[in-house]
Amino acid sequence: MSLYSVYNLLERLAQKSFPTASKNLQYPYSALIPLLGAIFLSFTLHFVILYTPFLSLIFQITPLSFSEWVAVFKFSIPVLLVDEFLKFLSRNFIYDFNHTQKKIQ
Repeated sequence: MSLYSVYNLLERLAQKSFPTASKNLQYPYSALIPLLGAIFLSFTLHFVILYTPFLSLIFQITPLSFSEWVAVFKFSIPVLLVDEFLKFLSRNFIYDFNHTQKKIQ
């Protein structure tokens, strides 16, 4: 699972947990603890496999260098920024059938 997918999942659950949301859509924070534990365990196992020499030989993978991690983040951050900008537009503007913008009051 990619970090971006995890970010989107947590963001959607956080949006449903806000007090302004419908009572049917609210999640108690205690329900998020198993999800956060599963995410933490998943990332921990990935990094253990990646950075333990014996396990990286078994799975035939090589760890990323620092410069490769920087390149990953350079490609990932613009995608995140564009997604957040599109969410901002969708929250603040409605498009009717004539594709004219109407500000939500």
